[in-house]
Amino acid sequence: MTEPSAIWSLRQIVTDNSISTTQNVILSYARNSLHTMIRNIDRVHQQTKVEGDNHIVYGEDLPSLLSDIVFHQGLASTLLFRDGPKGNGESQKAFASRSERAAYVAQKCDGLSLDALKNKKVRNSIAHLDEYLVEELAAESTGWWIDTVQSRRDMFTAPNNLKVAFCRSYIIGEDKLLNFGNEIVLSDLKREAEQVLAAIWLEPAPK
Repeated sequence: MTEPSAIWSLRQIVTDNSISTTQNVILSYARNSLHTMIRNIDRVHQQTKVEGDNHIVYGEDLPSLLSDIVFHQGLASTLLFRDGPKGNGESQKAFASRSERAAYVAQKCDGLSLDALKNKKVRNSIAHLDEYLVEELAAESTGWWIDTVQSRRDMFTAPNNLKVAFCRSYIIGEDKLLNFGNEIVLSDLKREAEQVLAAIWLEPAPK
């Protein structure tokens, strides 16, 4: 594989000389996504400390935080763990690079339980967001909570016997982010991200 002639950056990009510079650059994007996801999860937890079980929290930046958490989970999962067969339109070079990277990550993360971070359903719902929106929002007799933060998922009774569904919505009492029927516990996602950062980049566990 042809390598770049030079790399200039404000941060350390090449962290493991046993793999190519290109792989290090790609992995640096995954590393940044993990850090961004952790920061955003912390901010959501800080802004949703409410007493009682009947609240809707109106934080100005909460919708964007939820959207970013889902986006970065999908991006990190794709860059780190996508190990499927060659995709339509994917070049042989890109496929070989992806397969090599997935094997490297699997070896580094051997023994870790990463169910939330590796959730393919969430990853696919981000990679094919427009397709999901077209299909899901067309469901009959269904109303949607979108970009909301609330104490309980059942705190609102929809009119006309509508089914209630969720897109990028956070349920405080469960610590769950709900997206098209997929559910992720944010504290689990944060813990898994920290484990991967420690396993691949030797970052110290948080105190």
